[in-house]
Amino acid sequence: MGTLTMRVMATLRRLAQLAVVLVGSTFLLAMLLQLLPVGLEELFVVSFDEASRQQQLERLRLDRNPVFGYLGWLWDFVRGDFGPIIYPGAGEEPVSGRIAAALPVSLRLVIYVQILALLISVPLGILTAYRAGRKSEKAISYGLFTASAVPNRLWTVTNSRPSSTDVCRVVSPRLAAATLRRRSARGTRVST
Repeated sequence: MGTLTMRVMATLRRLAQLAVVLVGSTFLLAMLLQLLPVGLEELFVVSFDEASRQQQLERLRLDRNPVFGYLGWLWDFVRGDFGPIIYPGAGEEPVSGRIAAALPVSLRLVIYVQILALLISVPLGILTAYRAGRKSEKAISYGLFTASAVPNRLWTVTNSRPSSTDVCRVVSPRLAAATLRRRSARGTRVST
Protein backbone atom coordinates (compact mmCIF):
# COMPACT_ATOMS: atom_id res chain seq x y z
CA MET A 1 0.00 0.00 0.00
CA GLY A 2 1.12 3.50 -0.71
CA THR A 3 1.51 6.26 1.80
CA LEU A 4 -1.54 8.09 0.45
CA THR A 5 -3.72 5.01 0.82
CA MET A 6 -2.57 4.53 4.40
CA ARG A 7 -3.37 8.16 5.21
CA VAL A 8 -6.83 7.88 3.68
CA MET A 9 -7.51 4.69 5.64
CA ALA A 10 -6.33 6.34 8.87
CA THR A 11 -8.56 9.35 8.22
CA LEU A 12 -11.57 7.14 7.49
CA ARG A 13 -10.92 5.14 10.66
CA ARG A 14 -10.79 8.36 12.71
CA LEU A 15 -14.02 9.61 11.13
CA ALA A 16 -15.70 6.28 11.92
CA GLN A 17 -14.52 6.55 15.53
CA LEU A 18 -15.87 10.10 15.71
CA ALA A 19 -19.26 8.95 14.39
CA VAL A 20 -19.41 6.16 16.97
CA VAL A 21 -18.59 8.58 19.80
CA LEU A 22 -21.16 11.14 18.62
CA VAL A 23 -23.93 8.60 18.20
CA GLY A 24 -23.06 6.88 21.47
CA SER A 25 -22.93 10.08 23.53
CA THR A 26 -26.14 11.53 22.09
CA PHE A 27 -27.93 8.21 22.58
CA LEU A 28 -26.73 8.04 26.18
CA LEU A 29 -27.92 11.60 26.79
CA ALA A 30 -31.32 10.83 25.26
CA MET A 31 -31.70 7.81 27.52
CA LEU A 32 -30.55 9.75 30.59
CA LEU A 33 -33.26 12.33 29.91
CA GLN A 34 -35.78 9.55 30.46
CA LEU A 35 -34.57 9.32 34.07
CA LEU A 36 -35.69 12.85 34.94
CA PRO A 37 -38.17 12.92 37.82
CA VAL A 38 -40.72 14.63 35.55
CA GLY A 39 -41.67 13.52 32.08
CA LEU A 40 -40.31 15.39 29.08
CA GLU A 41 -43.86 16.06 27.93
CA GLU A 42 -44.49 17.91 31.19
CA LEU A 43 -41.47 20.12 30.54
CA PHE A 44 -41.93 20.91 26.86
CA VAL A 45 -45.58 20.45 25.91
CA VAL A 46 -47.68 23.48 26.70
CA SER A 47 -51.25 23.25 25.48
CA PHE A 48 -54.72 23.79 26.81
CA ASP A 49 -56.63 21.20 24.82
CA GLU A 50 -55.93 17.53 24.17
CA ALA A 51 -55.75 17.84 20.35
CA SER A 52 -52.94 20.41 20.38
CA ARG A 53 -51.19 18.49 23.17
CA GLN A 54 -51.22 15.32 21.08
CA GLN A 55 -49.97 17.27 18.04
CA GLN A 56 -47.04 18.67 20.03
CA LEU A 57 -46.22 15.21 21.41
CA GLU A 58 -46.09 13.80 17.86
CA ARG A 59 -44.02 16.68 16.50
CA LEU A 60 -41.48 16.33 19.33
CA ARG A 61 -41.57 12.51 19.09
CA LEU A 62 -42.46 12.23 22.76
CA ASP A 63 -45.34 9.88 21.97
CA ARG A 64 -42.95 7.13 20.86
CA ASN A 65 -40.62 4.69 22.50
CA PRO A 66 -37.49 6.65 23.56
CA VAL A 67 -35.25 4.57 21.27
CA PHE A 68 -37.44 5.23 18.21
CA GLY A 69 -37.70 8.88 19.18
CA TYR A 70 -33.90 9.07 19.27
CA LEU A 71 -33.59 7.32 15.90
CA GLY A 72 -36.05 9.83 14.39
CA TRP A 73 -34.04 12.71 15.86
CA LEU A 74 -30.80 11.20 14.52
CA TRP A 75 -32.29 10.84 11.03
CA ASP A 76 -33.41 14.48 11.06
CA PHE A 77 -30.01 15.57 12.40
CA VAL A 78 -28.15 13.77 9.60
CA ARG A 79 -30.39 15.50 7.06
CA GLY A 80 -29.66 18.93 8.61
CA ASP A 81 -32.91 19.45 10.54
CA PHE A 82 -31.67 20.22 14.05
CA GLY A 83 -35.15 20.72 15.49
CA PRO A 84 -36.45 23.55 17.66
CA ILE A 85 -35.15 25.19 20.81
CA ILE A 86 -38.14 24.96 23.09
CA TYR A 87 -38.80 27.60 25.70
CA PRO A 88 -41.32 26.02 28.05
CA GLY A 89 -44.39 28.21 28.06
CA ALA A 90 -42.80 30.77 25.72
CA GLY A 91 -42.67 29.16 22.30
CA GLU A 92 -39.82 27.86 20.21
CA GLU A 93 -37.08 28.87 17.80
CA PRO A 94 -35.30 26.77 15.16
CA VAL A 95 -31.80 25.66 16.12
CA SER A 96 -30.58 26.24 12.56
CA GLY A 97 -31.41 29.94 12.87
CA ARG A 98 -29.36 30.23 16.06
CA ILE A 99 -26.46 28.38 14.40
CA ALA A 100 -26.63 30.60 11.32
CA ALA A 101 -26.48 33.70 13.51
CA ALA A 102 -23.52 32.45 15.59
CA LEU A 103 -21.47 30.76 12.86
CA PRO A 104 -19.88 33.87 11.24
CA VAL A 105 -18.72 35.23 14.59
CA SER A 106 -17.42 31.82 15.68
CA LEU A 107 -15.51 31.28 12.44
CA ARG A 108 -13.99 34.75 12.70
CA LEU A 109 -12.88 34.02 16.26
CA VAL A 110 -11.37 30.68 15.20
CA ILE A 111 -9.38 32.38 12.43
CA TYR A 112 -8.14 35.14 14.76
CA VAL A 113 -7.13 32.65 17.44
CA GLN A 114 -5.30 30.47 14.92
CA ILE A 115 -3.37 33.44 13.56
CA LEU A 116 -2.50 34.59 17.08
CA ALA A 117 -1.46 31.06 18.09
CA LEU A 118 0.81 30.77 15.07
CA LEU A 119 2.33 34.20 15.67
CA ILE A 120 3.21 33.16 19.22
CA SER A 121 3.98 29.45 18.87
CA VAL A 122 6.26 29.48 15.82
CA PRO A 123 8.76 31.99 17.25
CA LEU A 124 8.66 30.24 20.65
CA GLY A 125 9.21 26.87 18.96
CA ILE A 126 12.19 28.21 17.03
CA LEU A 127 13.58 29.81 20.20
CA THR A 128 13.23 26.62 22.25
CA ALA A 129 14.81 24.53 19.47
CA TYR A 130 17.69 26.98 19.20
CA ARG A 131 18.22 26.99 22.97
CA ALA A 132 17.60 23.28 23.57
CA GLY A 133 18.71 22.14 27.00
CA ARG A 134 19.17 25.64 28.41
CA LYS A 135 17.23 27.27 31.23
CA SER A 136 15.28 29.54 28.87
CA GLU A 137 13.99 26.53 26.93
CA LYS A 138 12.89 24.84 30.14
CA ALA A 139 11.26 28.04 31.41
CA ILE A 140 9.29 28.45 28.18
CA SER A 141 8.23 24.79 28.19
CA TYR A 142 7.16 24.82 31.83
CA GLY A 143 5.41 28.15 31.44
CA LEU A 144 3.39 26.97 28.46
CA PHE A 145 2.54 23.70 30.19
CA THR A 146 1.34 25.59 33.25
CA ALA A 147 -0.68 28.03 31.16
CA SER A 148 -2.42 25.18 29.36
CA ALA A 149 -3.36 23.61 32.71
CA VAL A 150 -5.13 26.71 34.06
CA PRO A 151 -8.93 26.30 33.86
CA ASN A 152 -10.74 28.54 31.38
CA ARG A 153 -12.91 30.09 34.08
CA LEU A 154 -9.83 31.35 35.91
CA TRP A 155 -8.47 32.82 32.66
CA THR A 156 -11.80 34.57 32.13
CA VAL A 157 -11.78 36.03 35.61
CA THR A 158 -8.18 37.20 35.45
CA ASN A 159 -8.28 38.57 31.90
CA SER A 160 -11.58 40.42 32.02
CA ARG A 161 -12.64 43.33 34.18
CA PRO A 162 -12.50 41.38 37.38
CA SER A 163 -14.28 42.51 40.47
CA SER A 164 -13.20 41.19 43.82
CA THR A 165 -16.46 39.23 43.95
CA ASP A 166 -15.53 37.29 40.80
CA VAL A 167 -12.10 36.40 42.15
CA CYS A 168 -13.62 35.39 45.48
CA ARG A 169 -16.26 33.30 43.72
CA VAL A 170 -13.52 31.25 42.07
CA VAL A 171 -11.56 30.85 45.28
CA SER A 172 -14.38 30.37 47.77
CA PRO A 173 -18.15 30.87 47.57
CA ARG A 174 -18.16 31.80 51.28
CA LEU A 175 -15.61 34.54 50.66
CA ALA A 176 -17.72 35.84 47.76
CA ALA A 177 -20.82 35.97 49.98
CA ALA A 178 -18.89 37.80 52.71
CA THR A 179 -17.58 40.32 50.16
CA LEU A 180 -21.10 40.97 48.89
CA ARG A 181 -22.41 41.46 52.44
CA ARG A 182 -19.60 43.94 53.23
CA ARG A 183 -20.23 45.91 50.05
CA SER A 184 -23.99 46.07 50.57
CA ALA A 185 -23.45 47.16 54.21
CA ARG A 186 -21.19 50.02 53.01
CA GLY A 187 -23.70 51.00 50.37
CA THR A 188 -21.33 50.48 47.46
CA ARG A 189 -22.55 49.15 44.17
CA VAL A 190 -22.51 45.35 44.02
CA SER A 191 -21.57 43.82 40.68
CA THR A 192 -22.13 40.10 40.23
